[in-house]
Amino acid sequence: MIFYDRNALPIDREQWAALLEDDTYRHVRYTEIISTVDLWSRCGVSTVWFGIDSSAGLLPMPLIFETMTFTTDPISEWDRYLERYPTLTHAQAGHVRLVTSVAATVLSPRLVDREPADLFGGQR
Repeated sequence: MIFYDRNALPIDREQWAALLEDDTYRHVRYTEIISTVDLWSRCGVSTVWFGIDSSAGLLPMPLIFETMTFTTDPISEWDRYLERYPTLTHAQAGHVRLVTSVAATVLSPRLVDREPADLFGGQR
């Protein structure tokens, strides 16, 4: 198995494991979408680096970032929706695109960006 840093450069297993433990390195962006009308209606959009090529080498560039959505509505089309990307730039753009798409389906949405310290209590 080949491991990659955020620049898609190969690294060894020990380097990858250390980076994976660093919440600030792993975390790209997290946005919570909250309906200001229905406070039970929430969706989290999380973009992270995971450093393992999820394309199994079938694409020219390794897919080492992913964005996933988590909703309070398990039958929502957005619950556990997943996209993967080869670069940080693609991951950041994909995050914004998904936040925009999900927010368009929420009644009177409020967007809240969270930092790793808010999510994980800082670096472990």
